Amino acid sequence: MSEFEESSNSGEPKDSRDKNFLDIDLIDEKDPNNLLSDISRNIDMSANIFFSVRSSEGFSENPERQKQLAKYIINKFNLSNKGPLLDVGFGSNIHISDTFKEEGIEAYAIDQQAGDTNENRSMWGSPKLERKNDLGVEILSGDIAEINGNDSYLKDKSFGLVLFNGSWSSGGHNWVVAGEVLEGKYYDRKEVVGTLNQFLDNERDNILKSCKDRLNPNGLIGIISSRYAFHGAGYRFTKLPDEKVEFLDVINRFIKLKAKKIHIIGISQSGFDQVLSKSISELPEKYSEYKTSNEGIESVRKQLKTITDLPENSIYLESSYVISLKEGMSKIEELQKIARIDAIFAEF
Repeated sequence: MSEFEESSNSGEPKDSRDKNFLDIDLIDEKDPNNLLSDISRNIDMSANIFFSVRSSEGFSENPERQKQLAKYIINKFNLSNKGPLLDVGFGSNIHISDTFKEEGIEAYAIDQQAGDTNENRSMWGSPKLERKNDLGVEILSGDIAEINGNDSYLKDKSFGLVLFNGSWSSGGHNWVVAGEVLEGKYYDRKEVVGTLNQFLDNERDNILKSCKDRLNPNGLIGIISSRYAFHGAGYRFTKLPDEKVEFLDVINRFIKLKAKKIHIIGISQSGFDQVLSKSISELPEKYSEYKTSNEGIESVRKQLKTITDLPENSIYLESSYVISLKEGMSKIEELQKIARIDAIFAEF
Protein backbone atom coordinates (compact mmCIF):
# COMPACT_ATOMS: atom_id res chain seq x y z
CA MET A 1 0.00 0.00 0.00
CA SER A 2 1.30 3.45 -0.84
CA GLU A 3 0.98 6.46 1.40
CA PHE A 4 -1.30 8.02 -1.18
CA GLU A 5 -3.44 4.90 -1.31
CA GLU A 6 -3.60 4.63 2.46
CA SER A 7 -4.42 8.27 3.04
CA SER A 8 -7.02 8.31 0.26
CA ASN A 9 -9.12 6.00 2.43
CA SER A 10 -9.44 8.71 5.03
CA GLY A 11 -9.55 11.90 3.04
CA GLU A 12 -7.00 13.89 1.10
CA PRO A 13 -3.98 12.06 -0.33
CA LYS A 14 -0.82 13.05 1.46
CA ASP A 15 1.20 15.77 -0.27
CA SER A 16 4.77 15.89 0.96
CA ARG A 17 5.09 19.66 1.06
CA ASP A 18 7.11 19.55 4.28
CA LYS A 19 10.58 20.24 2.95
CA ASN A 20 12.09 18.67 6.05
CA PHE A 21 10.55 15.44 4.82
CA LEU A 22 11.16 15.64 1.10
CA ASP A 23 13.10 17.87 -1.24
CA ILE A 24 12.60 17.51 -4.98
CA ASP A 25 15.36 18.55 -7.38
CA LEU A 26 14.29 18.88 -11.02
CA ILE A 27 16.98 18.44 -13.66
CA ASP A 28 15.58 19.16 -17.11
CA GLU A 29 16.88 19.78 -20.62
CA LYS A 30 18.06 23.28 -19.70
CA ASP A 31 20.94 21.75 -17.72
CA PRO A 32 23.74 21.60 -20.32
CA ASN A 33 25.24 18.56 -18.60
CA ASN A 34 22.01 16.54 -18.66
CA LEU A 35 23.09 13.62 -20.83
CA LEU A 36 19.71 11.85 -20.68
CA SER A 37 17.28 14.62 -21.57
CA ASP A 38 19.01 16.07 -24.62
CA ILE A 39 16.30 17.53 -26.85
CA SER A 40 18.65 17.72 -29.82
CA ARG A 41 17.95 13.98 -30.24
CA ASN A 42 14.77 13.34 -32.19
CA ILE A 43 12.09 11.11 -30.69
CA ASP A 44 11.23 7.90 -32.51
CA MET A 45 7.46 8.18 -33.00
CA SER A 46 6.96 4.80 -34.61
CA ALA A 47 3.51 3.38 -33.96
CA ASN A 48 5.06 -0.08 -33.59
CA ILE A 49 8.49 -1.62 -33.22
CA PHE A 50 8.97 -2.55 -36.85
CA PHE A 51 12.72 -2.60 -37.44
CA SER A 52 14.19 -3.36 -34.04
CA VAL A 53 13.24 -3.60 -30.39
CA ARG A 54 16.09 -1.25 -29.61
CA SER A 55 15.57 2.26 -28.32
CA SER A 56 16.66 5.16 -30.52
CA GLU A 57 18.24 7.19 -27.70
CA GLY A 58 21.75 6.24 -28.85
CA PHE A 59 22.82 4.25 -25.78
CA SER A 60 22.03 0.80 -27.14
CA GLU A 61 25.12 -1.35 -27.81
CA ASN A 62 27.20 1.82 -27.37
CA PRO A 63 29.98 1.28 -24.80
CA GLU A 64 31.28 4.84 -25.12
CA ARG A 65 27.86 6.33 -24.43
CA GLN A 66 27.48 4.11 -21.36
CA LYS A 67 30.86 5.28 -20.09
CA GLN A 68 29.76 8.88 -20.56
CA LEU A 69 26.60 8.08 -18.60
CA ALA A 70 28.66 6.65 -15.75
CA LYS A 71 30.84 9.75 -15.59
CA TYR A 72 27.77 11.99 -15.69
CA ILE A 73 26.28 10.15 -12.70
CA ILE A 74 29.55 10.29 -10.76
CA ASN A 75 29.95 14.03 -11.29
CA LYS A 76 26.29 14.97 -10.89
CA PHE A 77 25.90 13.26 -7.53
CA ASN A 78 29.45 13.69 -6.21
CA LEU A 79 29.95 9.95 -5.85
CA SER A 80 33.73 9.86 -5.62
CA ASN A 81 33.69 9.79 -1.81
CA LYS A 82 30.30 8.22 -1.07
CA GLY A 83 31.27 4.58 -1.40
CA PRO A 84 31.03 1.73 -3.90
CA LEU A 85 28.60 1.23 -6.76
CA LEU A 86 26.18 -1.68 -6.88
CA ASP A 87 24.92 -2.08 -10.45
CA VAL A 88 21.75 -4.20 -10.35
CA GLY A 89 20.67 -6.21 -13.38
CA PHE A 90 23.65 -5.17 -15.48
CA GLY A 91 23.16 -7.92 -18.09
CA SER A 92 25.84 -7.44 -20.74
CA ASN A 93 26.53 -3.83 -19.76
CA ILE A 94 29.63 -3.99 -17.58
CA HIS A 95 30.70 -0.59 -18.92
CA ILE A 96 29.06 1.38 -16.09
CA SER A 97 30.85 -0.61 -13.38
CA ASP A 98 34.11 -0.59 -15.30
CA THR A 99 33.99 3.19 -15.59
CA PHE A 100 33.33 3.62 -11.86
CA LYS A 101 36.32 1.40 -11.17
CA GLU A 102 38.48 3.41 -13.58
CA GLU A 103 37.39 6.56 -11.73
CA GLY A 104 38.64 5.08 -8.46
CA ILE A 105 35.28 3.89 -7.09
CA GLU A 106 34.81 0.28 -6.01
CA ALA A 107 32.15 -1.46 -8.10
CA TYR A 108 29.95 -4.51 -7.79
CA ALA A 109 27.67 -5.77 -10.55
CA ILE A 110 24.87 -8.28 -9.91
CA ASP A 111 22.67 -10.13 -12.36
CA GLN A 112 20.58 -13.25 -11.88
CA GLN A 113 22.07 -14.73 -15.02
CA ALA A 114 25.70 -13.94 -14.20
CA GLY A 115 26.31 -17.35 -12.65
CA ASP A 116 27.08 -20.73 -14.15
CA THR A 117 23.88 -21.78 -15.88
CA ASN A 118 24.93 -25.41 -15.58
CA GLU A 119 24.73 -25.29 -11.80
CA ASN A 120 21.57 -26.77 -10.34
CA ARG A 121 20.63 -23.88 -8.06
CA SER A 122 17.75 -21.47 -7.77
CA MET A 123 17.78 -18.08 -9.47
CA TRP A 124 16.30 -16.65 -6.30
CA GLY A 125 19.22 -17.32 -4.00
CA SER A 126 21.24 -14.74 -2.08
CA PRO A 127 23.89 -12.74 -3.96
CA LYS A 128 26.97 -14.88 -4.59
CA LEU A 129 30.38 -13.75 -5.84
CA GLU A 130 31.11 -15.36 -9.19
CA ARG A 131 34.33 -13.68 -10.26
CA LYS A 132 36.28 -10.45 -10.63
CA ASN A 133 36.92 -9.02 -14.06
CA ASP A 134 40.23 -7.59 -15.24
CA LEU A 135 39.49 -4.18 -13.70
CA GLY A 136 38.54 -5.68 -10.36
CA VAL A 137 34.77 -5.28 -10.62
CA GLU A 138 33.16 -7.95 -8.45
CA ILE A 139 30.51 -9.77 -10.44
CA LEU A 140 27.72 -11.54 -8.60
CA SER A 141 24.73 -13.71 -9.33
CA GLY A 142 21.56 -14.00 -7.26
CA ASP A 143 18.40 -12.18 -6.26
CA ILE A 144 18.77 -8.53 -5.23
CA ALA A 145 15.76 -9.00 -2.91
CA GLU A 146 18.02 -11.27 -0.82
CA ILE A 147 20.82 -8.72 -0.45
CA ASN A 148 20.46 -8.78 3.35
CA GLY A 149 20.17 -12.57 3.62
CA ASN A 150 22.38 -14.44 6.07
CA ASP A 151 24.42 -16.02 3.28
CA SER A 152 24.49 -12.94 1.03
CA TYR A 153 27.95 -11.87 -0.08
CA LEU A 154 26.72 -8.27 0.20
CA LYS A 155 25.09 -8.37 3.65
CA ASP A 156 27.96 -6.56 5.38
CA LYS A 157 28.81 -4.18 2.54
CA SER A 158 27.53 -0.65 2.06
CA PHE A 159 27.26 1.50 -1.04
CA GLY A 160 27.24 5.07 -2.24
CA LEU A 161 24.91 4.21 -5.12
CA VAL A 162 22.63 1.29 -5.90
CA LEU A 163 21.84 1.66 -9.60
CA PHE A 164 19.11 0.13 -11.76
CA ASN A 165 20.32 1.25 -15.18
CA GLY A 166 17.37 0.35 -17.39
CA SER A 167 16.75 -2.75 -15.31
CA TRP A 168 13.80 -1.70 -13.13
CA SER A 169 10.92 -1.63 -15.65
CA SER A 170 10.50 -1.78 -19.40
CA GLY A 171 7.94 -1.61 -22.16
CA GLY A 172 8.79 -5.14 -23.25
CA HIS A 173 11.55 -7.30 -24.74
CA ASN A 174 13.35 -7.28 -21.42
CA TRP A 175 13.96 -9.20 -18.18
CA VAL A 176 13.63 -6.44 -15.61
CA VAL A 177 13.88 -6.52 -11.83
CA ALA A 178 10.45 -5.06 -11.01
CA GLY A 179 8.59 -6.74 -13.86
CA GLU A 180 9.31 -10.01 -15.62
CA VAL A 181 11.83 -11.15 -12.99
CA LEU A 182 9.26 -10.83 -10.20
CA GLU A 183 6.59 -12.41 -12.37
CA GLY A 184 8.89 -15.39 -12.88
CA LYS A 185 9.59 -15.52 -9.16
CA TYR A 186 5.87 -15.47 -8.39
CA TYR A 187 5.10 -18.48 -10.57
CA ASP A 188 8.27 -20.34 -9.57
CA ARG A 189 7.23 -20.61 -5.92
CA LYS A 190 6.12 -23.96 -4.52
CA GLU A 191 2.89 -22.42 -3.26
CA VAL A 192 1.35 -19.45 -5.06
CA VAL A 193 -0.57 -17.32 -2.56
CA GLY A 194 -2.24 -14.00 -3.37
CA THR A 195 -2.43 -12.23 -6.71
CA LEU A 196 0.55 -11.43 -8.93
CA ASN A 197 0.07 -7.69 -8.45
CA GLN A 198 -0.03 -8.04 -4.64
CA PHE A 199 3.17 -10.06 -4.76
CA LEU A 200 4.90 -7.51 -7.01
CA ASP A 201 3.79 -4.64 -4.79
CA ASN A 202 5.33 -6.24 -1.70
CA GLU A 203 8.48 -7.31 -3.53
CA ARG A 204 9.08 -3.86 -5.02
CA ASP A 205 8.89 -2.35 -1.54
CA ASN A 206 11.15 -5.06 -0.16
CA ILE A 207 13.80 -4.59 -2.87
CA LEU A 208 13.99 -0.82 -2.45
CA LYS A 209 14.00 -1.02 1.35
CA SER A 210 16.70 -3.71 1.31
CA CYS A 211 18.83 -1.57 -1.02
CA LYS A 212 18.28 1.46 1.23
CA ASP A 213 19.52 -0.59 4.20
CA ARG A 214 22.84 -1.11 2.43
CA LEU A 215 23.49 2.59 1.69
CA ASN A 216 26.13 4.76 3.30
CA PRO A 217 24.91 8.07 4.77
CA ASN A 218 23.70 10.29 1.91
CA GLY A 219 23.85 7.31 -0.43
CA LEU A 220 21.47 7.06 -3.38
CA ILE A 221 19.26 4.63 -5.23
CA GLY A 222 19.09 5.43 -8.93
CA ILE A 223 16.60 4.19 -11.52
CA ILE A 224 17.24 5.08 -15.17
CA SER A 225 14.77 4.52 -18.01
CA SER A 226 15.27 1.35 -20.01
CA ARG A 227 15.36 3.62 -23.08
CA TYR A 228 19.02 4.22 -22.15
CA ALA A 229 19.96 0.63 -21.43
CA PHE A 230 22.76 -1.15 -23.25
CA HIS A 231 20.36 -3.83 -24.49
CA GLY A 232 18.20 -0.96 -25.74
CA ALA A 233 14.74 -2.40 -25.22
CA GLY A 234 12.77 0.44 -23.69
CA TYR A 235 9.41 2.19 -23.96
CA ARG A 236 8.35 3.20 -27.45
CA PHE A 237 6.71 6.57 -27.98
CA THR A 238 3.11 5.49 -27.42
CA LYS A 239 4.11 3.81 -24.14
CA LEU A 240 5.78 6.87 -22.59
CA PRO A 241 2.68 7.54 -20.42
CA ASP A 242 2.95 3.98 -19.05
CA GLU A 243 6.59 4.60 -18.24
CA LYS A 244 5.70 7.80 -16.39
CA VAL A 245 3.22 5.88 -14.23
CA GLU A 246 6.01 3.45 -13.34
CA PHE A 247 8.27 6.35 -12.36
CA LEU A 248 5.52 7.92 -10.24
CA ASP A 249 5.16 4.58 -8.49
CA VAL A 250 8.90 4.63 -7.72
CA ILE A 251 8.67 8.19 -6.40
CA ASN A 252 5.82 7.12 -4.13
CA ARG A 253 7.86 4.23 -2.77
CA PHE A 254 10.84 6.50 -2.18
CA ILE A 255 8.56 8.86 -0.24
CA LYS A 256 7.47 5.94 1.94
CA LEU A 257 11.14 5.15 2.58
CA LYS A 258 11.65 8.75 3.77
CA ALA A 259 14.08 9.84 1.06
CA LYS A 260 15.77 13.09 2.04
CA LYS A 261 15.91 14.30 -1.54
CA ILE A 262 14.59 13.05 -4.86
CA HIS A 263 16.35 14.11 -8.06
CA ILE A 264 14.08 13.86 -11.11
CA ILE A 265 15.79 13.97 -14.50
CA GLY A 266 13.58 14.60 -17.52
CA ILE A 267 12.16 16.95 -20.12
CA SER A 268 9.85 19.85 -19.31
CA GLN A 269 6.58 20.30 -21.18
CA SER A 270 8.01 23.12 -23.29
CA GLY A 271 11.09 21.03 -24.05
CA PHE A 272 8.94 18.04 -24.98
CA ASP A 273 6.80 20.17 -27.31
CA GLN A 274 9.98 21.51 -28.90
CA VAL A 275 11.55 18.11 -29.57
CA LEU A 276 8.20 16.71 -30.68
CA SER A 277 7.80 19.43 -33.31
CA LYS A 278 11.40 18.94 -34.45
CA SER A 279 11.01 15.16 -34.66
CA ILE A 280 7.87 15.44 -36.78
CA SER A 281 9.33 17.98 -39.19
CA GLU A 282 12.59 16.03 -39.62
CA LEU A 283 11.04 12.57 -39.97
CA PRO A 284 12.36 10.94 -43.17
CA GLU A 285 9.64 10.46 -45.76
CA LYS A 286 10.33 6.72 -46.03
CA TYR A 287 9.35 6.30 -42.36
CA SER A 288 6.19 8.44 -42.48
CA GLU A 289 3.87 5.46 -42.98
CA TYR A 290 5.08 4.00 -39.67
CA LYS A 291 4.58 7.22 -37.69
CA THR A 292 2.05 7.35 -34.88
CA SER A 293 -1.08 9.18 -36.02
CA ASN A 294 -1.47 12.87 -35.19
CA GLU A 295 -4.28 11.95 -32.80
CA GLY A 296 -1.99 9.40 -31.11
CA ILE A 297 0.83 11.94 -30.80
CA GLU A 298 -1.48 14.49 -29.21
CA SER A 299 -2.83 11.84 -26.84
CA VAL A 300 0.70 11.04 -25.61
CA ARG A 301 1.47 14.74 -25.24
CA LYS A 302 -1.73 15.37 -23.26
CA GLN A 303 -1.10 12.45 -20.91
CA LEU A 304 2.48 13.47 -20.20
CA LYS A 305 1.38 17.06 -19.57
CA THR A 306 -1.31 16.26 -17.00
CA ILE A 307 -0.72 13.56 -14.40
CA THR A 308 -4.41 12.84 -13.90
CA ASP A 309 -4.70 12.07 -17.64
CA LEU A 310 -2.13 9.27 -17.43
CA PRO A 311 -3.45 5.73 -18.03
CA GLU A 312 -5.03 3.82 -15.17
CA ASN A 313 -4.35 0.37 -16.57
CA SER A 314 -0.93 -1.13 -15.87
CA ILE A 315 0.48 -4.61 -16.36
CA TYR A 316 1.83 -4.86 -12.82
CA LEU A 317 -0.08 -2.19 -10.84
CA GLU A 318 -3.67 -2.37 -9.61
CA SER A 319 -5.96 0.19 -11.26
CA SER A 320 -7.28 1.37 -7.88
CA TYR A 321 -3.73 2.06 -6.76
CA VAL A 322 -2.86 3.92 -9.98
CA ILE A 323 -5.93 6.14 -9.59
CA SER A 324 -4.89 7.00 -6.04
CA LEU A 325 -1.27 7.42 -7.11
CA LYS A 326 -2.16 9.91 -9.85
CA GLU A 327 -4.36 11.91 -7.49
CA GLY A 328 -1.62 12.16 -4.89
CA MET A 329 1.19 12.92 -7.31
CA SER A 330 -0.87 15.60 -9.08
CA LYS A 331 -0.74 17.59 -5.84
CA ILE A 332 3.06 17.81 -5.88
CA GLU A 333 3.79 21.06 -7.67
CA GLU A 334 7.27 20.14 -8.92
CA LEU A 335 5.96 17.12 -10.78
CA GLN A 336 3.74 19.33 -12.94
CA LYS A 337 6.89 20.79 -14.51
CA ILE A 338 8.21 17.55 -15.99
CA ALA A 339 6.57 15.88 -19.02
CA ARG A 340 8.86 12.93 -19.71
CA ILE A 341 10.81 11.39 -16.83
CA ASP A 342 14.16 9.85 -17.78
CA ALA A 343 15.62 8.91 -14.41
CA ILE A 344 15.13 9.23 -10.65
CA PHE A 345 17.81 9.30 -7.97
CA ALA A 346 16.73 9.24 -4.33
CA GLU A 347 19.14 10.32 -1.59
CA PHE A 348 18.84 8.87 1.89
